[in-house]
Formats: sequence, C-alpha cells, structure tokens
Amino acid sequence: MRVRDGGVWREIEDGLVFVDGDYKKITSAIIYDDPDWIEIASFIPDLSLSITPAVAGGGRQGAGPLTTNVVTATPTGGEAPYSYSWQRLNTGTSFANSPNSPATSFFRTMGNEETVMDTFSCACTDGLGNVATSVIEVTFSSFSID
Repeated sequence: MRVRDGGVWREIEDGLVFVDGDYKKITSAIIYDDPDWIEIASFIPDLSLSITPAVAGGGRQGAGPLTTNVVTATPTGGEAPYSYSWQRLNTGTSFANSPNSPATSFFRTMGNEETVMDTFSCACTDGLGNVATSVIEVTFSSFSID
C-alpha cells in the first residue's frame, strides 16, 4: 500500500503510527469516499498462543486412572477460524483428552506412589495457515495414605 507522508509517497506493508507518545500498530486503512468510509487495507497482527492456567496436574490415592485440571489455549492475532492440535512431546502413555479442542485435560493411568512429569505442546493454526505453539508441563501424582 502507498501512503502520502509530507508530500512523499511511501510503500508500507505492516506499519506503525505515532499516537499519544507511543507507536501503535496499524490494523487497517480506510478512506472517505463521500458519503462512505471504505476499508482499503487490513493488517492482521501476528498469531501468538497462550495456555491458562500455566500449570496442569492432578493427584489420586493409589494406582489407577488420573485426569488433570482443564487448560485452555487462547490465540491472539491471526485470523479465524483457528484449529488446535495437542501433542505429548516426550515418551510416555499420557494423552490429551481433547486433542483438537482449545480446552483439554490430560489423562494417564498411574502406578501406586508414582509421580510423572510430561510435556505437551499445543499448535494453533489460523485461517491463513500461520502456526503458533505453546508448551505446558503436566504433573501426575499418586500417593498412599497409611
């Protein structure tokens, strides 16, 4: 896109504008074509991904199945629609209960008095094919009560 800046035409693709003492990212450009305002360009912020809460885990008494708390992956930027893919990064038998959903919990069958740490990654792909990832550590614990 070309803009006129002080009598000089400049090419911009993804620019900043100085507003109220700080640089702000340009998200769209509009023109007034009497009587309408028309959007002529749109700048989509980079895709990023965060997982909340930052900690996942669970505990149980004795051996058996264990499901952790729910965590949610939240994209910022990019363009909808978004798709999700949760994957375990290390070896083991735990898995994401909802591997293609933004929200999931994690499952593992536990031995007695066992603590296992697993690492999971969520990859989020936006409607333009951009991918952002985030990682979370998951703790599974079983214990005995005498």
